[in-house]
Amino acid sequence: MKLEEMVMVIENCKGVETNYLSSFEDYVEIVAKACSDSIGDMAFCVRELFETKKYKEEWGEIYVMSNQTYHAKFCCGESELRGFLHGYYNGNSREESVCFDEERCSKDCLEVLTAYGLRTDGHSMFNSLHYEAQERAFHRGEILRNMNGNDYLVLSVLDRKNLLLYAQNDGQILVGVGTTYFIRTPKKGYSSKDSEICGVEWSYGIYLGYDIAKIDLEKLKREYGKPEAIKNISDYRSSIKRKFYKHQSLCEDMDLSEEVRLTLAGSMDKMFLTNNKDTFEDYLRKGFYDDGFQEKIEEKKERSR
Repeated sequence: MKLEEMVMVIENCKGVETNYLSSFEDYVEIVAKACSDSIGDMAFCVRELFETKKYKEEWGEIYVMSNQTYHAKFCCGESELRGFLHGYYNGNSREESVCFDEERCSKDCLEVLTAYGLRTDGHSMFNSLHYEAQERAFHRGEILRNMNGNDYLVLSVLDRKNLLLYAQNDGQILVGVGTTYFIRTPKKGYSSKDSEICGVEWSYGIYLGYDIAKIDLEKLKREYGKPEAIKNISDYRSSIKRKFYKHQSLCEDMDLSEEVRLTLAGSMDKMFLTNNKDTFEDYLRKGFYDDGFQEKIEEKKERSR
């Protein structure tokens, strides 16, 4: 059983709430008994339950009698499961203890708790999980889930393990430095592939805010990306050209102050001997900047000794 197949159930009997976890099959048995095997009523209750997959804040309800009702929903993530085990969805005050009936839980659901390293009170079991790193290539546009159950869209692969990510739960943009893909299994009680939890973790995150238009992707590539491979003079001239046009676009950026733009223009004169596009292209063809390529070759030879 996977976490999202599990049904969280709250039974209210004479004002006393009891929580437990159920498989869909076991929950249908509750529905059949409560509806006296009425096909129409059973279909309504099951439809309400499946609506909770779409409307994640909603709970399906089974009314048995005036002093007994059931509320249930499919679990949509680890954080919600922890909240349910902590009693956050119960009507009682936080000071009161939550009544969780382990004996009424479906066996498969308890195995899910083991796979996530959780106790029935929502707290983690210490040192109960084994992590095994996997070799995996990451790709722009894919969705990655971390071990906390949060989803991230890969905006750019800066380097093999450095990713520019968009957090789908809150819109934050970040660089995940040292991103690694893991398979996590319980150290004890492993029973099936469903006990394997796959996800990513990173060594640390660089949080960049919410506005992607304010993020300098070229700067991120320089800081967290692979060093640019320059194998010949053509590669070197292409890199010089990219630098020139990047500087030129900044000089024309009206969101920057005039002082900053003038400073950038002055630095272009020093770096490229001009800030005029046509003059730059002429200098580039004539090899005015090629001395820098020879310096890189000598530097590479020194590092390889």
